[in-house]
Amino acid sequence: MTRCAWCGGAIGKNSGRGRPKRYCRPSHRQRAYESRRLATTRGLEFDDVLISRSSLEAHRDQLYLLEAAYEDVLTDSVDATAPQMLKTVRSLRRSVEAAVACDLEIRATGA
Repeated sequence: MTRCAWCGGAIGKNSGRGRPKRYCRPSHRQRAYESRRLATTRGLEFDDVLISRSSLEAHRDQLYLLEAAYEDVLTDSVDATAPQMLKTVRSLRRSVEAAVACDLEIRATGA
């Protein structure tokens, strides 16, 4: 499956002719173009990423919680009872869902 170079969403199959699609919609192709132009004017490389401190800290917090939940599962899986293990797995599930929901959206920003 091919993924959009802007949002990572799925791209439908090509009609068979021409270049393969890189973007799922024209607006994403335009955002990517704007982003490349802006990066060039600011001296950034193509793959450099700018992120707000609050978004980075939220993402780090979610990853820490996910890591702790995973370690709990590893520890409890050795000699846990079924109810205890179920509780631990539910905690891991909540941590995974929170980490997945942590939104790091791609966007072009103007000066």
